[in-house]
Amino acid sequence: MRTDTASEKLHLVYATDRGYRFLAMVSAKSAICKASQPERLVVHLLDCGLTDEDWATFSDTLRKGAEAVEVRRHQVSTEQFGGFTAWKGSFAAYARLYVAELLPEERWCLYADCDTLFLDDPLKLLAECDPAVALKGYWIWYDKPCKPWVRDPVESWLAEHCPGMDFSQYLNSGFLLMNLDWWREHRLMERCLDFFRRFPKVPWPDEMALNAVCHGHVAGLPEGWGAFPDYAFSLPRARSIHYVCSVLNAPKFKRFWGYDDATAVWVNFVRSVLGVPVRQACGVPGWKWALGRAYNHLFRAAIATLRGLPGLRRWRRLDNVAALFARGENRRALSAGFWGAR
Repeated sequence: MRTDTASEKLHLVYATDRGYRFLAMVSAKSAICKASQPERLVVHLLDCGLTDEDWATFSDTLRKGAEAVEVRRHQVSTEQFGGFTAWKGSFAAYARLYVAELLPEERWCLYADCDTLFLDDPLKLLAECDPAVALKGYWIWYDKPCKPWVRDPVESWLAEHCPGMDFSQYLNSGFLLMNLDWWREHRLMERCLDFFRRFPKVPWPDEMALNAVCHGHVAGLPEGWGAFPDYAFSLPRARSIHYVCSVLNAPKFKRFWGYDDATAVWVNFVRSVLGVPVRQACGVPGWKWALGRAYNHLFRAAIATLRGLPGLRRWRRLDNVAALFARGENRRALSAGFWGAR
């Protein structure tokens, strides 16, 4: 781990089109709120179709109360992604493959998907920069037990097309510390594009391409960074949550826990920092959200009681459900003062 990072800046990169611009703004604002020295944070937006008004709203919101933060716009034409497979209706994720070209003077950057919320100081990740690796990120196998719908298509495809590639070395592409010098030296952008041409029907296009071309030169970030929402609170400290397929603007009421704590952390941030009401934040009426959270608290108490019974203490299913509830230090993320403390 590096210790000489006191004067370095962290280049935080997002790629978005109009459909995900609000999520990107929320994520970047959370990073600024938790940064111990916001002036050392540079936010780069890979703009895949925003209007000038969208950009003004984005940059003004990030700079409000943090004027020293640099916010830079890099316009990217999505026409060059013609023929690629869209991800949830968007081609913006492919822009991350061009980061080394768009930031020619930078050696490192942190790429985050728009549905990421920072719960800890992002500047800590500067100490994780390792010149010996191309990428550092979140091992998918951290998500224990790894969901079959995540594991099976990846493992079967890799076994057929990339023999020798180990799933235990597979990174989620939504939260990556990127060695841009390595990218340029090893022509990773061109190699990823070649990968798409060879395998146009790959299940998760850019993620599988990144893992394939960087295999053997990747490493994991410390647990807690980029954690999936259904695993984050099983850790001693969740440092950022990557919500992946969770629909933050329309969360579903779950029969066994109402609206979960991970979603509540995001909604609380949007309400307390951006001043956005519940309905606008997540599409749920305020009264329904309040009832769903009350239901969640009751269910939490029931699970705690069941886990205390001798005959049920070792029932793994209870442990999996209990991991959805913030406990210990993670509980602070639900408090009113969390976003004012660095």
